[in-house]
Amino acid sequence: MERPAGVTYISFLFILGSTFLIFITFFTQQLPLSIEHAPILGISDFPEDLLRILLASIVLGIAYGYMQLKKWAYIGMIIFCLLSWYTFFLGSHSFFDLFGTLFVAWTVIVMVYTLLRYKSFFKPVRKVAQQKKFL
Repeated sequence: MERPAGVTYISFLFILGSTFLIFITFFTQQLPLSIEHAPILGISDFPEDLLRILLASIVLGIAYGYMQLKKWAYIGMIIFCLLSWYTFFLGSHSFFDLFGTLFVAWTVIVMVYTLLRYKSFFKPVRKVAQQKKFL
């Protein structure tokens, strides 16, 4: 079974987003209106730059496995979507209401598409019958 086009698009967008997050972390100063991830996740003492790199690395790994149709990436994408919803509904998004709403809508689309493409990730493995060799 070939990789569905939607899986390729989703993986590409997640890789692009996490690469952009790493680029922003390394090559720009902290913007006054930027989203701080640490307080939303409940670990306000954790360094923000390190957390961004850690999150981007995890998303890169999940997106790569998702593109390769790995079972662990299927589960990882579902967990990522659920954790994204959890942090969105727990966090306060006064300035970023539109951004947060669009992100939740995107993760809903990703979650539904991922659940619909279950068979692509859990395809049956064919066992090749081993030939018995006689001496």
